[in-house]
Amino acid sequence: MTDTARDRTASAVYRERLSPGAFALLVAAFFGASLGVLLVPLSAVAAGIVALLGAVLVPAALVATSPVVEVTDERWRVGRAQIDRGLLGAPQTLEGADWDLAMGPGFAPREFHCTRGWIRGGIRVPLEDPRDPHPAWVVSSRHPDRLARALSTEDDASTA
Repeated sequence: MTDTARDRTASAVYRERLSPGAFALLVAAFFGASLGVLLVPLSAVAAGIVALLGAVLVPAALVATSPVVEVTDERWRVGRAQIDRGLLGAPQTLEGADWDLAMGPGFAPREFHCTRGWIRGGIRVPLEDPRDPHPAWVVSSRHPDRLARALSTEDDASTA
């Protein structure tokens, strides 16, 4: 781990990887294994090797490419995107019907989205930067309440 990565992790107030759950990984493993079927007419051995590699590599790729949501004292990072916390409005947790509305009929294409279908909740945070083309960020989270508390600037003001 580099010094920069260690410093970033050490000052993290909240950190979550949006990796798939067990069921999604199982489906990915079956999909990866099914790739071996393509090679059965050519070689049973090659088909077996591809099936085994696919069953391991496809789920591993899903986990490796899962974005990280991280809140530090100064910044909020979602995957490769990041923003100063001072530019954030009040976070709104979205669960159940609220999440379904945000991802369905209420979907706002101008907002920045980092969502995963296997996570059924998240938060919406309006931005207070008039120069930013995105009026808000909508981000999946397995713990939307904890993420909203970590982003809340009220807690920062009360401790100062």
